[in-house]
Amino acid sequence: EKMGMAFAVGKFDLNNTALPLSAFVDAMSSLTKNVMAGVKAQEIRAGISNAFGKEEILMLARALPGCEELFDSDVQGISQQNLFGEAEDASKQQHYGKEAVGRLQYAIRGLLKVICANLRGVVLFIDDLQWCDTATLDLLKSISL
Repeated sequence: EKMGMAFAVGKFDLNNTALPLSAFVDAMSSLTKNVMAGVKAQEIRAGISNAFGKEEILMLARALPGCEELFDSDVQGISQQNLFGEAEDASKQQHYGKEAVGRLQYAIRGLLKVICANLRGVVLFIDDLQWCDTATLDLLKSISL
């Protein structure tokens, strides 16, 4: 962090393979702690607020537990019942299947772009990739392309 860089670690657990994106979520939670402890925390939070609408921020907060501190204070209080996608407003459009996955991948790429734009570098180290789930592999491919 002293050099303006962030290093984050996530680890796959053979006994916890039922949770998609588990190691990526761990890495993002680690990254959040590093970023929020740094001097660029407010700039990153403001960049995220400017880059995303409320719906996208809620989606990211639901998909990346442990990262709520990156988002505005009104998102930090998301209730457990809304964590798994129950709409707060029945009129909101729901997304399913490939469309939902694509939207999440796009939002995560955007989130990482905002974070990286404010730092000199970000390293996400994901250990035990051999236990990786398909959703994480697809996300990692999406991020790296």
